[in-house]
Amino acid sequence: MNLFEGGNAKAKNGAEATKVDIKSLNDKLYESFKQDIVKLVLSVNDKFTKTYDEPLFPSTDIVTNFKVFSGSGNTFFKKSKKEYTAIKSYLGDIDVQINKDKKEKVKEFLTNNEGTDFAGFTLLGTQFGMDFFNIFKAPEKYNPAATNIQIDFEFVQYNENGEIDELDVYIRNSDWDDLKEGIKGFAKQRLIPSIYKAVYAVPGVVFQNKKDLPSKAYKKDEVSYKTFGPKGSRVKFNQVKDENGNPVSYEGKPAFREIPTEQSKFNRNLSDAFKEMFGKKPTADEKQKMYSFIGVLSLMKKYLNEKQIQRTYNFFHEDITDITDDETVLNAIFNKFKEVFPFIYDKNESLSFSNYTKMMLMGESFEKKENKKFVLKDTVNVFNKDDWKIGNLIGEANEVAGSVENMMYIAKTIVDNIDEGNDGKPAKVWMCGGALRDEILGKQSNDIDLMTNCDVSYPID
Repeated sequence: MNLFEGGNAKAKNGAEATKVDIKSLNDKLYESFKQDIVKLVLSVNDKFTKTYDEPLFPSTDIVTNFKVFSGSGNTFFKKSKKEYTAIKSYLGDIDVQINKDKKEKVKEFLTNNEGTDFAGFTLLGTQFGMDFFNIFKAPEKYNPAATNIQIDFEFVQYNENGEIDELDVYIRNSDWDDLKEGIKGFAKQRLIPSIYKAVYAVPGVVFQNKKDLPSKAYKKDEVSYKTFGPKGSRVKFNQVKDENGNPVSYEGKPAFREIPTEQSKFNRNLSDAFKEMFGKKPTADEKQKMYSFIGVLSLMKKYLNEKQIQRTYNFFHEDITDITDDETVLNAIFNKFKEVFPFIYDKNESLSFSNYTKMMLMGESFEKKENKKFVLKDTVNVFNKDDWKIGNLIGEANEVAGSVENMMYIAKTIVDNIDEGNDGKPAKVWMCGGALRDEILGKQSNDIDLMTNCDVSYPID
């Protein structure tokens, strides 16, 4: 997937954009460049107004106060050279948000104005797509730091007050705190849908539109019936009902059909999205936190349980790795996720269950990465009804561990992290839980003595 980020657009006529080496600009040219970009956008607006007898923007104020600029480019206009270049040495594309109702006129305008000078910048060509990627030749005074620059026209919804719709501002926002951590704006954009998948997942199968059979596209036995995207949140699936209005099942699971996008009712209210994810209306501070990846992680920590967080991570990991294979970008994103949630594990990590178990038992010591071991006084009761975390770990083995073999791995991990004790006898790990316990008892290893008596406590210092 080509995001056309970082000044890599190429017009049909062969014109190509390059990154702007803003770090090489002196302070005076840095500030001048920002002012000249604003003048360039105003110049496009003036010529568009004369051509179509209507302005490109509802007011020039939203240009001069930088509200039309989105992504990291928005921050560029608000930061000094010292502040901005401490994080980013280069400036890629500059994103300008334009009313989607004007898209066809804008395409015609750009096509007819190749070679036109706009406040000292010459329009060399445009790569047309969902958004328009424009290549401008920069004035010589900015060479070689800036030669052919990329200014993208993003088509968004404007409200009746002539302001950019809140959701479009949100979707295309790149938060400064995220950027300082090397986290790109699309991380937050992709995290929100992953939360919806985790929160709204229910057992079920998806029927094809014309046949009462599970769709090949949905091979998992669960359906996330509500989703979130650039248009807002919507109910994505409806449960299938028979002619009498009774719910239809397939092999014991509820059957669903996807609601066509064009028939869906979208909710574009951010406060409502917050409530759909976290169960309450946000405070002003909480709503502001939604604008950053780091902020959303803090909200997840406050409102979601560990199972929901792990599932969110699973969905998010799969999604984000489909978008980019840039290891630097991915590491920044995933490392921050695991910094906030140390119990998170990847499916392909050999120590995933070990880390999960350690986190459950060690709590704060694990988060601080302290090399603390558990002291065995007598026995360890892994499944203690008075400790829901440990109980959840074992009791939901199929969801957390995936198999009896992995349960044994968890038990072994616990034992491996207990100091010598108990007079050299095999460590006792108490497993309570009916059929699960009975299955595990048949797979004991020599160094783990699995017991069945549950009337004990686990004396761990």
